[in-house]
Amino acid sequence: MTNITLSTQHYRIHRSDVEPVKEKTTEKDIFAKSITAVRNSFISLSTSLSDRFSLHQQTDIPTTHFHRGNASEGRAVLTSKTVKDFMLQKLNSLDIKGNASKDPAYARQTCEAILSAVYSNNKDQCCKLLISKGVSITPFLKEIGEAAQNAGLPGEIKNGVFTPGGAGANPFVVPL
Repeated sequence: MTNITLSTQHYRIHRSDVEPVKEKTTEKDIFAKSITAVRNSFISLSTSLSDRFSLHQQTDIPTTHFHRGNASEGRAVLTSKTVKDFMLQKLNSLDIKGNASKDPAYARQTCEAILSAVYSNNKDQCCKLLISKGVSITPFLKEIGEAAQNAGLPGEIKNGVFTPGGAGANPFVVPL
């Protein structure tokens, strides 16, 4: 608080009187930021995998196990401990990091599948929201497709809508 003296009266200025200006955030901006964050993670993962690939050719790397995090919003969570344990055991036996470090094509396909899944989940969530409000999703699909392409997600335009390169080619689904 700052005291200001003018003649004999004291005035107080409170910091709470000033409100910061908030930028208007659109769904397209949020989606573009999400895709950019995933792309940056992909670049980091690619660098890490290529480093591991070059190290793997020199020495053997111990197996690293992949553990599933929290379930995505809006999806049913498996409650049977037996089913969960089986899926984790099967996922660990896939040795994703080990295979990716040995095979650059597998690493690329795995990263594309992950990026496509993130794109698809975000797209579906936003489309459900728009449909529930009675809004056409066609302009939205075109905008997020452009945002995904600008963020570096590999893919192509099919029927006027962007389709990620790894769509439908998920290497985890078949074994599980």
